[in-house]
This record gives sequence, structure tokens and C-alpha cells, in this order.
Amino acid sequence: MVFCHAGVSDRRLWDPQFEAVRPDHRYIRSDMRGFGKSEWVPEPYSPHRDILAVIDHLGLDDMVLVGCSMGGRAVMELAVTIPERVAGILVAGSGLPGWEPEDGGYTPPQWSNLDPLWEAEDWDAIARIDAEVWAIGVGREESEVDPGFIAKMVEMDLEPIKTELERDKYMTWIEPPIAGRIDEIQAPAVVVVGEHDLPDLVTSTAHLAERLGAERHVLPGTAHLPSLETPEQFNLVLGSFLRSF
Repeated sequence: MVFCHAGVSDRRLWDPQFEAVRPDHRYIRSDMRGFGKSEWVPEPYSPHRDILAVIDHLGLDDMVLVGCSMGGRAVMELAVTIPERVAGILVAGSGLPGWEPEDGGYTPPQWSNLDPLWEAEDWDAIARIDAEVWAIGVGREESEVDPGFIAKMVEMDLEPIKTELERDKYMTWIEPPIAGRIDEIQAPAVVVVGEHDLPDLVTSTAHLAERLGAERHVLPGTAHLPSLETPEQFNLVLGSFLRSF
């Protein structure tokens, strides 16, 4: 099993899954470039190609890929790029790349405050806004969320936000996007989303699951990072998926 983290976290997003590791599975995770302990190298790159380099180095085949948000998109791109090596995919908080909402979509109001913070390199304030959007989410108050979980997301987010604008200039995804190549994903799939995630993602995951012919689980009491915030229910979905093989 290969775990690919979200863009507001690092490999520690999967701590609860590794604490519950089963002896009959091999669990692998890494920090993407610019995250956690992986150095940022300013050059053109694709997240799925970086992950592919890791799994090639380890000589992995017959993999179940698990990804959240940006990591979920990378997982889908791997399923298109090396279909013969992918046994299954589980994506959480990842929409259908290439799909756009008809009404123009939802923009978190907090994002209107970001530009001066980027200019001032106020990383703490940016991480705090990220936590409001991705950890607390939509439709609930901060008082309803475990402060330890929020603090851990902020801690993971502080390093990658320092290179985020530069990374965005270099990062590329496959073309056409997954929406135009979804039929190439033949591996069994499961789609997960938190009920308090951004409305566009909640809706997009429904389209993604339909196109993949996949089960979709809307997990209550969580937003964008269910594997870390509500690991018990996330692990139930993951465990059920693994038992299907």
C-alpha cells in the first residue's frame, strides 16, 4: 500500500493508519518534494512522477494506492500511467480533475485575505487560514473541532506554504485531465469525502465515483483530512476495501 498525502500536510497525515498497520500488508509513505523532510528542488515536475520514482526505486508492483486531495489526484494519474501495477485506489477529498461546477463554484471567503499575507511572508497567518478552510471546513465552528488536530495540520502546513507559489509555477499534471481519461482507470476504486469539505469537492466526488463505478463514502464530522481527524471511520472504509481483494 502506498499513501500519498494532501497539499496541506505531509507523510504524518497517515500516522493513524500506520499505528493500525496490519502484518499482512506493507505500508509505504513519503513526503512529496517541498513537504516534510523532502527538499524542494526548483525544476519542472509532476507529483505522480515523483511518487513513481519512489515506487520504482522500491521495486513495487500490485499496489493499492491511497491518496488525499493533491495526493488523490496523483494516485489517479498513476492509475492511468501504470495501470498494470495498480490493484486498487482509494481517494479522499479529491474531486474529478477537469470537471467544473456549472454555477462557477464555491470560493472560501478567507481566500480574499491571502494576497497581502503572501507578500508579507506571514506563514503563520496563511497556515491559520488553511486550517480554517481545510481542517474546520464548511458548516461547523472551530469549537466543534479537536484543537490538537488543528494544531497538527498547521504544523504540517507551515513548511510547504513557504514554497507553494514557486512550486505551483513548476508543477504539471497530465493532459488531458483525468475527467477526459477516466475510462483508462480499470482498478477497483473507493471515493471518500468529509461532509464539511468544500461544497465543490463534495459534489465533484459524486461525479468521480459515478465515472469510476466506485463506492462513495461521505464521512460525518470531518472535513478535508478524514484519515487524520476521524481515523476510526476512515480505517473502516480502508479495511473493507482491502478485504475485497
